[in-house]
Amino acid sequence: MNPLMSLLAQALYGVFWLLGFVTGKVPFKIKRAFATVLAWVWFHGLKFRRHVMLLNVTLVFQRRAEESGAAFRRRSEDLVFKNMRHTLLMVFEIFERFSWSDRTVARRVDWHGYEHLKKLLDSRKGFFFLSSHLGNYELITRVGCAIGIPLTVITRFLRNPIFDEVWVRSRRRYGLELLPESGSGLAVLRTVQRGRALGFIADQHTGEPHGLKAEFLGLEAWCPKALALMADRLRAPVLPVFLIRDPETGRFHMHLEDVLRFPDLEEGSPRAAALRSGSGALNEAGIRYHIEVTNKVQEKWIRKYPEQYLWLHKRFKNLIDYNVESLPWDS
Repeated sequence: MNPLMSLLAQALYGVFWLLGFVTGKVPFKIKRAFATVLAWVWFHGLKFRRHVMLLNVTLVFQRRAEESGAAFRRRSEDLVFKNMRHTLLMVFEIFERFSWSDRTVARRVDWHGYEHLKKLLDSRKGFFFLSSHLGNYELITRVGCAIGIPLTVITRFLRNPIFDEVWVRSRRRYGLELLPESGSGLAVLRTVQRGRALGFIADQHTGEPHGLKAEFLGLEAWCPKALALMADRLRAPVLPVFLIRDPETGRFHMHLEDVLRFPDLEEGSPRAAALRSGSGALNEAGIRYHIEVTNKVQEKWIRKYPEQYLWLHKRFKNLIDYNVESLPWDS
């Protein structure tokens, strides 16, 4: 990056830091009220990806037997409206992250299930964090690094070099290690072997050759294979983690579950041989089994907090054409 662009990036970083610092001082109820107004404009005026969000919601949370068509529509639209408000609040919080300190994390985040994490940290062995685009997934790394987790994530760098510099600096400043999305397979393996924790969000559409069809939220969807292949090859634990916002107070709750178990892959299981190739690596059936175990824990949390999930994503593009598919009440 040339000196002028570097200077512009520093200036922009300063603007974002100041914006986040000021936003962080605003009481949550005021921010929520402002986000509600913006969500109304988004839902009724801009309508950006509203159709996609409604299609996703109606696919996953289908009409109940006793529910009228009008009630189904109200329920679906209410969920999407709340999801828009959540997304806007998340944007505010991403800016706030620029000025967050470890003390801010301690003041604003409650931990649940920390004992599961402590076992892994005490072992000094590498492991995988499993999460979804649920709650404020952009703050998970900030929260994790604040308590001393040696954390690494795979990231997609931005095309604009100025914004990329700002984004990367905002994450590296608190000790987060970044790996590029492409060409980092060997680096990922070495990262875990060095005893670091690798964050992995495993809920987006991933087609061939990097994905496999498996059940997700009750539907057949393309899912990434990477976590299954890496975790099994390294025999590394997979720890589910989700950062959920309290909708009334704005306080965050970091939920950590126990390490996932894959009983059918364990030695002595009657199915183990059918899930592995001759070399001992997972075959297609084994990868699908691993994916479906990880999907189930994600589904549980998404169904519990559906208003905080990323319904903007065209998750089920293998099932429907989002450009032509009509909503149930339009047919």
